[in-house]
Parts: sequence; structure tokens; C-alpha cells
Amino acid sequence: MVLALVLGPAAVGAQQVRDTTAATSRAHALARDFHLGFGVTLGTLAAPLHWSKADWLALPATGIALVTLSGADEPVQHTFDRNHSAGADRVLSQIEPFGTGRAIATVVGTYLVGLALDAPGLRRTGVEAAASSIVASGIVTPGLKRIFGRSRPWAGRGPFDFHSMSGNESFPSGHTTQAFAAASVFAAEAHPLWAKALIYGMAGGVATARMYHDAHFLSDVAAGATIGTVVGRSVVARTHGALARSGVAPYVGGDGLGLVLHF
Repeated sequence: MVLALVLGPAAVGAQQVRDTTAATSRAHALARDFHLGFGVTLGTLAAPLHWSKADWLALPATGIALVTLSGADEPVQHTFDRNHSAGADRVLSQIEPFGTGRAIATVVGTYLVGLALDAPGLRRTGVEAAASSIVASGIVTPGLKRIFGRSRPWAGRGPFDFHSMSGNESFPSGHTTQAFAAASVFAAEAHPLWAKALIYGMAGGVATARMYHDAHFLSDVAAGATIGTVVGRSVVARTHGALARSGVAPYVGGDGLGLVLHF
């Protein structure tokens, strides 16, 4: 009994130290990841300020490609309208949410699992996917929707009905943007080729579902996929660059001990 009384408090104290250390480690990880994500998000938004001439020339080239593709909007829409089935309804209805809530849940879940397992790679991927989603589907695509004001296919006004600031939001596809903003990050961080193909295939399924459900034209989803992919891959490249430049230094001062995070 005496031995138990002596060792009991020591064991409790050791467990408390371990719990405190784990909590402190997670707090440092959260602070570091937030710092990284915030910086990468702002850096991605400010990227056009540092674009080269070639980067700027890519914009009209992309626009020309989308205008050319819009010639196929009506034929593709009619093809989907003629080929509905109960099986396709079930499958595509399960895939479509990966352009909204399920995509967000996947991003958040990836980060939380990485935090719980102390897996820096998963945490980084979650941060990258969140930053990509914020920029692509939270800022870029909503802004373009308001500027272009394109009518939805279900409105029956054809693919060339554009009225800026009208509230029409067909171009670009927000679901597709979100799907590819997350998918491009996960695919960039995935190593097996089959995993990359599966991830992009799921994002492509979201785009297909949006056309199948008469919510978007082909050029809408093509624009969304382009925005999501370009932003996602840019975020990954920027994040890896930031990590290469980052550093952690100890801090000792009158107000205590700690770490200084440098990005």
C-alpha cells in the first residue's frame, strides 16, 4: 500500500506531463498551420501582381478556348437530356455533393486526422486544400459569376444569354470549381498514379453531374475545372516553397519561453 501511495502520484504526474506536452504540441501545430495557410492564401490572391507576360497572355488564350468550346454547349446539353436513367440518377446524385458539403468535410477531416495522428503530411494537405477552396470557390468563381451573369441551361435561354450582375450564376460552375480545387491538391500530394486518376475522376464526376442535372453547360464546368486546378496546383507549389523557407527558433525572454515561427 505504501508503495502504491508513493508511485501513484508519480504516475499521475507523469501522465499529466504527457497530456500537457501533447496539448502544447497540438497548439504549436495549429498555430503553425494557421500561419502557413493564411500566408499562402494571401500569397495566392496576390499572385497576379507578380505574373510574367506569359502568365497574362494565358488569360486571353484560355478565354478563346472557352469561347470555342461553347459551340458544343447545346449539343452536349441535348445529349444529356436524351440519356437520363434511374441508374445514372443514383450514381451522379451521390457524386455531386463532392462539389459542396462533402468536399468541405473531406478537407476538414483530412486536417483533423492529421492533427490527431500527428501526421504533418496530412495536416499540410488539409491546409492546402482549404486555402485552394477559399481562393478558387470562395472568391474567384463567385466574382466571375456576378460579372458574367450567364443563364442556367434549365432557364431555356440558350448558352449565349449573359447579363452582368443579373443574379444568373451559370458561368463558371461553382461545384466543379470546388471539386477541382480540392482534387488538384489531393492529387498533387498523392503518389500512386491510380490515386491521382481516382481523385480527378471523382472531380470529373461532379462536373458530369452538374451537366446531367441541367445546371451547367460544358463551358461552365470547363472553366470551373480550370480555375480549381490552376489555383490548387499554385497553392501546393507555394506551400512547398514556404515550407522550404520556414524555420522555427527558440525564444527566451522576460515573459517566458517559446518558439518563434518564421515563414
